[in-house]
Amino acid sequence: MKKEIIVYVLLAAIAILPSCIDGKSEGHGKLVIDSLSDTLAARGVTLPRAKKLDKEERTFLLAAFTAGNMEIQAGNLAAVQSKNPEIVSLGTQMVTGHRKAIEELTEVVKKLGLDVIDSLTTEQSRQLKQLTTLDDQAFDKQYITMMIADYAKTIKLFQEAANLSSTDLSTFAANTIPMINAHHKMAVAIGKKLNLKNANNGDDIAGQSPSATN
Repeated sequence: MKKEIIVYVLLAAIAILPSCIDGKSEGHGKLVIDSLSDTLAARGVTLPRAKKLDKEERTFLLAAFTAGNMEIQAGNLAAVQSKNPEIVSLGTQMVTGHRKAIEELTEVVKKLGLDVIDSLTTEQSRQLKQLTTLDDQAFDKQYITMMIADYAKTIKLFQEAANLSSTDLSTFAANTIPMINAHHKMAVAIGKKLNLKNANNGDDIAGQSPSATN
């Protein structure tokens, strides 16, 4: 029971990931991971112990699992709730791609003697719950808005992780980036067709983009 409580505290802490990333992080080292690590430490959150991993690597591991779980569940929703063939296709590809990534990450954590995280953060659960209340164009716009923003942040996270000291994690991150990039490009292209504001600038994560039009 104590172990489960610790895991849920960690998951809740990762909910702050979007607020720890800004458009100035690119090209200045592992600022996304560092910022997230500092926030966790400030909140007194203890990361899973692993002798072979440092704090940044353990932080990335936690963030990668929750992000993957989110994209799988969001993709499943898109595949069944959207009537837009392109969104259904994106959702289906997200489920397939992220399931494969989660399987690969699972092998890494088992090798390192850690536990698999199959839950979501509080914020991710809120976003998914909101999606279930929408349909038709309202669902499509909100889903694509979320995906453009989420993938832009995830790309930066994985780019930094590709330079981590752990060969297992850096290799996983580098091998996963092409899939994340492909899904992001698909989401941006769909966003343009849906006339979402700033869909042409989906990586502008420091501002308010992208946002759905009324």
